[in-house]
Amino acid sequence: MKNILLTLFVAFFITFITTPVMKKIALKYNIVDIPNQRKSHKNNTPYLGGVAIFIGSIISILFFAKADTKFVVPVMVIALFVIMLMGLFDDIKDLTAKFRLFLIFLSATSLILAFQVFNYGLQLHYGLFLNILVILAAIVWIVAITNAINWSDGLDGLAATQAIISSIGFALLFWMQGRTQLTLPIALSLVGALLGFLPFNLSPAKIFMGDTGSMFIGFLLGILSIISVNQEIQLITIIVPVYLILMPVLDMSTVIIRRKLNHKSMMAADKTHLHHILNEKFKNQKTVVLIIAIIQILFTIIGLLIYKYKVYLIGILILLSLILIILTRLIINVKRNNK
Repeated sequence: MKNILLTLFVAFFITFITTPVMKKIALKYNIVDIPNQRKSHKNNTPYLGGVAIFIGSIISILFFAKADTKFVVPVMVIALFVIMLMGLFDDIKDLTAKFRLFLIFLSATSLILAFQVFNYGLQLHYGLFLNILVILAAIVWIVAITNAINWSDGLDGLAATQAIISSIGFALLFWMQGRTQLTLPIALSLVGALLGFLPFNLSPAKIFMGDTGSMFIGFLLGILSIISVNQEIQLITIIVPVYLILMPVLDMSTVIIRRKLNHKSMMAADKTHLHHILNEKFKNQKTVVLIIAIIQILFTIIGLLIYKYKVYLIGILILLSLILIILTRLIINVKRNNK
């Protein structure tokens, strides 16, 4: 319990004191987000909050996360550092979406293969061919989660709040699994860092996490979701981490499908995310963040209950029903708007 509290406190304290420093640096070098018609803020807002989140998380992880294999933590930290740097360059120079996607895919592939080499993470439970498919699915999943969190960063405090809920969910899951040496400290480090950043990011935000933060957070949540099922031989158990991070995944999937139905590029920027739609209705960012947070809390509770009572099939059926409802409404709305 002492280490749990220390893990949270160290990440929180470092991020809390580092965030104002990052704000000053961002303002000094003009690393700011300039408002446009797609964005919700009206004034130039400094980036680099993600650097503070990264520093707080990684220092706490290096202090408190203990692996059976000595290479596991360094390999993961290197991959996270690469993702953070990519996000930082994107905040400063605005990288192309395809190049970002390539770097995320390369980092995820390197990480998963490294975990295989060091006999950690996904293991050969399923035979060679099926295990290759599982590894490919894990890589695609990490890439998808990284982008989902990045896309969710559209309102003050939204991405940070959702990530806090998901991280707490993973922390509780690892506690239930009895995995308190490595994975629990990693999840708690992210929780602490995000809590240290959030006071500066709530509407009206004093600083943004930028792609530096959203990419790092998404990549780390992707890793946690993969690691969370590595002790289970049944692939059906993947439904648990899906629920723990379901809100941004559903939002990203809905936006992609809507764009495809409207014959637009998947990467085409628009204001069709759920947070955009809700903000247009309520005209209050804090209200929208609260609504989405409550939904994600409910999903997280469902995911943990599915794990506790081992009702994986029921969880899959609930999710499929939800997807069917969303798809039906989406198709109807697109057809109605195109008339």
